[in-house]
Amino acid sequence: LKTTAPLLTQSMAHSSAQRPSVASSSRPAQHVLLERVEVRKNLEATTWYEARLCDVVLGTRVRLSFDNGVWPDREVPLNTVRRRLPLKPNAALELRPGDTVEVFVAASDHNPCGWALGRLVTLTNGVASVTLEGRPADAPPVVVRVNMMRPASYEQALDPYLLARRAVKVDVELHGWLTSTDSLGCLQQIRDVAHLAVAGAGTDGGGICLELSAGFGVQQERGAPSTWANGPQPDSVILIGSDAAVRRGEMLLRIHTMHQMDIEAFHKRRTRKLQLLEELQKKTPGSDGPHVAFEVDAGLVGRTCGRGGERVARVEADCGVEVRILDGCSRDAPATVTIVGPDEEKVQRARAELELISRSYPVGEGLASWVDQELPEITKQADLLSAAWATNGGSLDLCGTKPCIEDAILLLDNHREYFPVFQEMRKQVHEIQRSFEALDTAEEEAGLAPPPGARPPGTRP
Repeated sequence: LKTTAPLLTQSMAHSSAQRPSVASSSRPAQHVLLERVEVRKNLEATTWYEARLCDVVLGTRVRLSFDNGVWPDREVPLNTVRRRLPLKPNAALELRPGDTVEVFVAASDHNPCGWALGRLVTLTNGVASVTLEGRPADAPPVVVRVNMMRPASYEQALDPYLLARRAVKVDVELHGWLTSTDSLGCLQQIRDVAHLAVAGAGTDGGGICLELSAGFGVQQERGAPSTWANGPQPDSVILIGSDAAVRRGEMLLRIHTMHQMDIEAFHKRRTRKLQLLEELQKKTPGSDGPHVAFEVDAGLVGRTCGRGGERVARVEADCGVEVRILDGCSRDAPATVTIVGPDEEKVQRARAELELISRSYPVGEGLASWVDQELPEITKQADLLSAAWATNGGSLDLCGTKPCIEDAILLLDNHREYFPVFQEMRKQVHEIQRSFEALDTAEEEAGLAPPPGARPPGTRP
């Protein structure tokens, strides 16, 4: 195979005035993403295959994985791997005959997809002919559509400076969370805020678990044991990037995992409460016969019956029971509802569907706005008849069936317990940011700050 240096040099000189440089269209140097990379078989090869970065080995090699396992995972030298740049829309339309280009090569049973180097011969009506580098001189040009071609990438091989690597162990209680879809957004946020190249769940010995980093987390109940079955259980978060980015990423990860422990503990408590609630709901209150009577506040009689008695009629039809309502002795006295049916199960089911209760839920000082923002969704999820703020503004008046009220209280308790967790998370993230800013100021005072424009304000290398 031929070396590509003369071809690349000529093309760079020919087309530099026709299209922006790679640096102007890529991400800032301070944040280089490396989840997706391109690799060639050797230094003379002209085809670059798409791969995913799993791990860094001894700072000089990287472990790669390939889509659909067409090639087994392998370790390769850094100088054969480059970052995959995002495709610039309509970039191929700016090309001219003679430009150096790369043509998309579809995946096969033996090779992953990739990009082969060549030179553009003609470009007409969205169809291009390209002579590929490394083919015999008398070989005819290949014909491709313009959307299967891109300007040649001049991206350099991976820089060892950007590939510091650290495996941060997490507590065993969070192993299930690591394999959940919930962790993906958290790790992506850490990656972006810390300017990491890669961040993903995995193991210290095996690197990042690509099934997770690609978005295939386990949809499992919060607080439940891990149901991961795709290899070794991830127990760490792998951080890859510059030394400074890895340090920042580890600090942010410590904050998130500290609070995640509280959140996971809450979900375990909530699961136990829901199980207890289900057991209680299955129990039938004591009764000597297939009937039950209960009182309804005068203000709830109309809602209990429904418009034109529709709620009563529906319950009678669904449960096969008879409902009798006896008004109180005065306008403000509670009414008595009696349900008669063929068996106790139907009677109790009818009561659960018909009986409405009203309960005041104390929100607590300073939590009104926090609760109010989720109140419509909680009302909908719990199927409450109504949920309104009391006149004093410090409590909620809930109205609905008993199971709906209990569900609403669980949801409200759930939402309230998040408040101190997220308040503390915001506080600590703010404190870390202030620490970064203080370090920037100290560097400037010591004359160690980089030249103006070398990095965005408020970031560190």
